[in-house]
Amino acid sequence: DRNSHRDNTLCQLLSSSSLEAATMRVSVAVAVCALLAGLLAPAVAEVSRSYGVQPSRKSHYESGTDFTCVDGSIRIPAWAVNDDYCDCGDGSDEPGTSACNNGVFYCANKGHVAAFMPTSRVNDGVCDCCDGTDEYKDTKCANTCEEAGREERERKARLQREAKEGVAKRAELVTLGQSIHSEAEREIAALRAEVEALVAAEANLEAAKANAETEENNARAQIDIEFSEASRMANEARVTKLFDFLDLDKDGVIIANELMRQPKFDLDNNGEVTYEEITEVLDKDGNGALEENEKEIRLADFTGNIYNDLADAMKGVEEVTVPEPVKNEYDEDTKKAIAAADAAREALTNAQKSRTQKEDAIDARQKKLDIDAGEKKEWLSSHGQCYDITDREYVYKLCPFEKVTQEQKQGGRSTSLGRWKGWNGQPNKYTGMLFEGGEACWNGPARSCKVTVECGVKNEVVSVSEPNRCEYAMTFKSPAVCQETSGHDEL
Repeated sequence: DRNSHRDNTLCQLLSSSSLEAATMRVSVAVAVCALLAGLLAPAVAEVSRSYGVQPSRKSHYESGTDFTCVDGSIRIPAWAVNDDYCDCGDGSDEPGTSACNNGVFYCANKGHVAAFMPTSRVNDGVCDCCDGTDEYKDTKCANTCEEAGREERERKARLQREAKEGVAKRAELVTLGQSIHSEAEREIAALRAEVEALVAAEANLEAAKANAETEENNARAQIDIEFSEASRMANEARVTKLFDFLDLDKDGVIIANELMRQPKFDLDNNGEVTYEEITEVLDKDGNGALEENEKEIRLADFTGNIYNDLADAMKGVEEVTVPEPVKNEYDEDTKKAIAAADAAREALTNAQKSRTQKEDAIDARQKKLDIDAGEKKEWLSSHGQCYDITDREYVYKLCPFEKVTQEQKQGGRSTSLGRWKGWNGQPNKYTGMLFEGGEACWNGPARSCKVTVECGVKNEVVSVSEPNRCEYAMTFKSPAVCQETSGHDEL
């Protein structure tokens, strides 16, 4: 302990002082120092000087009678290393005890993987090292390294097998993606040729339609003119007949009192037509009162809304009914001209519709070609695909290049967790997807989702979480990111 350290130092000083003071006291001083050294000598440490030290540094701890702190700050006696007292500021003198809060303990973990941990966790009653070397006082730990090592080796072997299979499947995705890309290019070229042909055909169809409609109009002309004139005259007759019917005193002016005698204007059906009801009918400016120009209606003013309102109110009154004119039937030549014009119009419409559909098909394929589908198109086959994962409450759906959604397991509306923003992995950008601009949370930001992509033998969502409010995280496995490696940890 620290007292024995100090007493030994005092013995050295006392011996030096006694020898200088008087020769005859030498024997006494030496005897006293010998006695103190024997009684107060430092206790033997519970662990060796190099306990808790990684093999590459053991020589620094095991050689010499003194020890220099790793940071070079001070030198201490070798016996002060691992004595459960922190001398060095960097904690390097106590690699095997918890005396220093900034030291590092080395777990050899033979049969498994060596590890480092803070020395503050030495002898804390918790078994951190699988070989149990961090607990040598009150707690005894079983050595589980062989079992852990076997599990780790099995895990690495499994991951290596999956990595190898994933690399092979990635090659298949590359082949498939490039095939899809080439096929889309061929389809676009073919569709563009068809569009060009349709554009040329449309010009001919436009001309044919114009000619057919000219013949149609010429054939229709006489009967249509006659019917149009008959319709005009019937409409004038309706106006005149309704005006005359409402102008009871036949003075050429309709006033409110005359309208009040027509039961049809009893708007509330109480058996009496009031001035207020007539005002509601004649009030053109909607101010609730009749102006001078609204109190009297002449035939010249009997148009527009006034006529329509009064005609609607008087609908069904036989005295004001004028039958609709009947259009004469077209002759056979006219019918043939109409049919030809209809066919020309339909042919042009179909050609235009076909061209629009093909242009839409070109746009859809071009959109697929324009996406960043990986260095070798390995992601292209995922375009248009979606992958689900279900937890206790929700079904989450990941659609690469499009969206991420969430919905209740029991069904219902889907909630957007974000739209495709792009790749954001580091250092390989294809190991991360970003979706932003989803539905806003209540009193919160718009939902978003970050997707971590790991090597796997198939495309699948393996986990989902919400680390921060409205910010979701997914792990997606795919052969698309599997790479050939020289080591054993591909995944």
